[in-house]
Amino acid sequence: MTELLQQAIAQIQQLPPDQQDAIAARFFAQLQDEQKWETRFATTTAPGVGWVNAGNPTS
Repeated sequence: MTELLQQAIAQIQQLPPDQQDAIAARFFAQLQDEQKWETRFATTTAPGVGWVNAGNPTS
């Protein structure tokens, strides 16, 4: 775990449980969103797929 993440978690631990849960819910939502974007990006930038390689058949 990075130092920055450890510092953030240490501060979050000082909050009341309901606020900790709210932050955790936002964190999980952000992770899910990032995973969805990574999946979409990977499928649109694969060689031979989409407009990215339209002008460069060697990629």
